[in-house]
Parts: sequence; C-alpha cells; structure tokens
Amino acid sequence: MARNRKTTIAAIAFILPFISVYTVFTIWPVIQGIYVSFFKWTLSGKQKFVGLQNFRKLLTDQNFIQSLGNTFKFVIITAPVVVVFALILALL
Repeated sequence: MARNRKTTIAAIAFILPFISVYTVFTIWPVIQGIYVSFFKWTLSGKQKFVGLQNFRKLLTDQNFIQSLGNTFKFVIITAPVVVVFALILALL
C-alpha cells in the first residue's frame, strides 16, 4: 500500500510541470479566445457583448468562404504529396 502511494506521488510529481505549462500556454489561451469571440472590441478597449453575431458575420463573409475553400484545396493537394515524398525519402 505504501509503495503504491509513493508511485502515485512520483507520477504526479512528473506530470504536474507538464500539466501546468500546457494549461498556461494552451488551455487558457483557447478559453480566452472563445470568451473574446463573443464580444465586439474597439481600439479604446471598450467591449460590447454581441453573442453569436461575430460568427454569423464570419460565415456570411464571401472572403472567408473563398479562403476556406482555398485552404481546403491546398490541404487536399499538398498533404498526399508530402506523405508520398516523405515515404520515398524514408525508403531511400
């Protein structure tokens, strides 16, 4: 029982630094980004809650739709080429 407790404490001691850094640099910015996306900000720092209006505006923007299509085409074309090229290099 005591050995199991020591193993658990050691495991937590090794995992805690990673969890801390991951939370500070990955999880927290994602949460902040989601929070900010529901507000309209001005240059003076004033914010106004607009709810889903920013997302509605984004999905109806023609430039966004076109860039999303371009990104999709780029991924569909380049991903297989890169994988095949990497496989060929690995086999050499």
